[in-house]
Parts: sequence; C-alpha cells; structure tokens
Amino acid sequence: MSIKILVVEDTDDIRDALVISLTEAGFRVAAAARGEEAFEELSRFAPDIVLLDFHLPGMSGTDILKKMRETLTVPILMFTSTGAVDTVREAIALGATDYVLKDTGMDELVARVRKHLKSSDVDEGAESHEIAPDTAESAPHVLYVGEDKELMRMITDTAKRLSVDSTRVSTAKAALGRVRTGDVAVVVTELALRGSDGLSLLKSLKSVAGESAQVPVVMATDSAPPEIRRSAMSHGANAFFLKPVSAIEFEQLMKKLLQVDRKIGAA
Repeated sequence: MSIKILVVEDTDDIRDALVISLTEAGFRVAAAARGEEAFEELSRFAPDIVLLDFHLPGMSGTDILKKMRETLTVPILMFTSTGAVDTVREAIALGATDYVLKDTGMDELVARVRKHLKSSDVDEGAESHEIAPDTAESAPHVLYVGEDKELMRMITDTAKRLSVDSTRVSTAKAALGRVRTGDVAVVVTELALRGSDGLSLLKSLKSVAGESAQVPVVMATDSAPPEIRRSAMSHGANAFFLKPVSAIEFEQLMKKLLQVDRKIGAA
C-alpha cells in the first residue's frame, strides 16, 4: 500500500509542484490550502505523514500543528522559507517532528520523508534504555537522544570499536536524568525531540551543577540554517553535524570527545 502524505500549503504553485513530485515519487498525496481543509483531509485521508507550511491564511501553521498533535501521532514536517531559530524551536516544542526549508531539492525532500517514516517505526521497547539513576550501570556511555535508527546503529557500532557502551532515550527529560547518574561520557542529541528540542536540552545540560555540565554534547540534524548552528555552538555544543555523516568522520569525532572527557575526569 502506498504511503499517504498530506501537504498543507497555501501558495498554489508550490502546492501543485509538491503534489506532482511526491506523486511521481510513488506516494499518495492529498493537499489543502488552509487549516479547515487540512482537518477535513485529515479525517478523510488518514495520512502517514504531514508536510505543513508555517504561514497560512486563517489558522497559522503552528496553531494547526498544536491542534493536530491533540490526536495525531504521525510525523509532521514543518515547511519554512527561513528556518529562524525561534520559529523552529516553537514548532518542535509543539510537536513538529522536523522542519524542511522551502528551497530544499525534491530528491532531498523525498529522502527526508522516507527517513522520518522509517524513524517513526522505532520500537518503543528500546526505551528500556532509560535507566533510573538508582539502577544505572557505572560503565561510561555514549548517550543518544533521538529516534533515528540509522544514527543509533552508527553510534552503537562506533562505541563498540572504542570500547565504551551506548544507550538511547527519546526525550530531553530522560536524557537529563541519565546524565545525572554520572556515567555518560558524550551526549549526541537530535535538534528535534519529543516535546522539546535539542537546543533546550543543551542549555539544561550546561546549566546543571557539577561534572555533568562538562559532558561533551554533539548536535545532529538533517538541515539547519547558520543561525541554528551558531546558537548551538554559543550555548556550549562541542560539535554540530548535518546527517548523514560518514562512519569514519563520526568515529574521529567520538575519539576526540572521549579523550576530552577522560582528561576532565582525571583532573
């Protein structure tokens, strides 16, 4: 059965181009120009993923997002022309899965849609890695915060080669609890998180008392305007990379950060 995508975009030319290109890519596509139409299509079409414009007549994209998240669990990608930090963070906090710049090429857009559909199938049983502070293991971990199965696989493989453990949580709250156990050597977090965002998590991690604030933090995302990267680095991120990243490049980064962590622990 074909994957169903709901496109919510008020500009006729952009909406038509998206419908044509996504249909040619093998998806079933429904389209809406305003919030009222979007909710009608939501009931009729039952999409597997939603591509939602920020700026719409009547209900704004963020208002539609908030209302959709009251009942909808499928990925919602916000469509934006600027990717301004405050706008992106607001959308992610309201439940957006990710955001896509309007100048993104169609091949990349299709790849992003497929990736998020795949990531949405992450087994929630994996959340058993969310170890409570009083039962956590003492071995150092690379902690991944997010739901990208391909990145988690790379982190797991890299950690094994470097003789450290790895674990995954999905939320900022779980990540903060895990870091406080003292066994996290490096945090790798997605920009888009459930109910929060990586920038907020970064600020929280760097504001905690004690050695936890010294844990290196790496931010990962599919795309980001320069101001997002600058904001992350200014708030203490040790690295910021766009996915996909090569296994060699990622391993070199982990080697560097794990060495930094050991020096801090030995001080």
